[in-house]
Amino acid sequence: MIEINYHSEDAWQKYFSVDLAEFYSCVAGFLNLRDSVVQQISDQTVGELIKESGLWKSVFFGGFTADESEPYYENALAKFYDEVFGIRVDNIGAIISRLKEGSTLESATKDIKPTIKEETPVLKKLSELKPKLETIYKILRDVVDKPNAKEYEIRDSFFGLNALRDVLNAGKKLLPLYLLREIILDIYSLFQIESLAKFFNIEDEFAKFVKINAGKLKQSIVVSQFSNVIDKIKGAGYSRTYFRPNGECKILDPFTFYYREGGSKIESGIVRLPYEHSLNYTEFFAFLAPIMFLDLAYVRPISEKEFYWCCLLGWER
Repeated sequence: MIEINYHSEDAWQKYFSVDLAEFYSCVAGFLNLRDSVVQQISDQTVGELIKESGLWKSVFFGGFTADESEPYYENALAKFYDEVFGIRVDNIGAIISRLKEGSTLESATKDIKPTIKEETPVLKKLSELKPKLETIYKILRDVVDKPNAKEYEIRDSFFGLNALRDVLNAGKKLLPLYLLREIILDIYSLFQIESLAKFFNIEDEFAKFVKINAGKLKQSIVVSQFSNVIDKIKGAGYSRTYFRPNGECKILDPFTFYYREGGSKIESGIVRLPYEHSLNYTEFFAFLAPIMFLDLAYVRPISEKEFYWCCLLGWER
């Protein structure tokens, strides 16, 4: 975790030139590595690749069981390259049959090309993050130089695993900062990609963040004074188990996000919520303010007097 003195220009300079820069460098380096691998393998068969270097045997067959019903162990290296890196071998049934007939793995795959996926959940998330980070450095170009992508070499079969570990380590250092909200939420959602838990010793960082700050809210807000606000938020809002509208940043029981995407208005100091729920303006925002400060609630304008909102509840029980 990185601590920032928010009033220090030097602290911000370090954040963008060192801390965030490391994360960008690793994200860009991982994506460049993947492009390089795709370019290297796309015109060759798996057999040719194995003949060229033994590392490709581990990339495509690490953790291979030779059992057609379940050809790989759950945390097999080959499954990492399939589910995360987006390269794999199809026609497993044919390969197993050839091996049973006495073929070597190299000869059993001499006419089989690797399958290259257009995207995986990890590739999709990192591909979304990269231009967002580049936009930041474009805005700050007169203050901070955009960092270079980290360079990776394909020296052994763990090249992809090691590169993604760098991304995760650099990303975790940035949590849980209350700034660059979209990028921080992207990092939280990265740690919730289910396939990664099979290959890395990682935790659900967003669930930890919510649990820790829910305790702070319970200690700082006198729930009995806002019972009316809580009841009306629940009565006027829909509920969901994730923070972002696209389904990312999931939460666990007992927490729930209540939200409305329209129909909430401010009229003469009164907040009018859907289903004829009304609240005093000061009371409504006095309740939301500490939750918003922890980035677990938000209010966004639709027009001069209309807004949409989202708020974490469950901590007050």
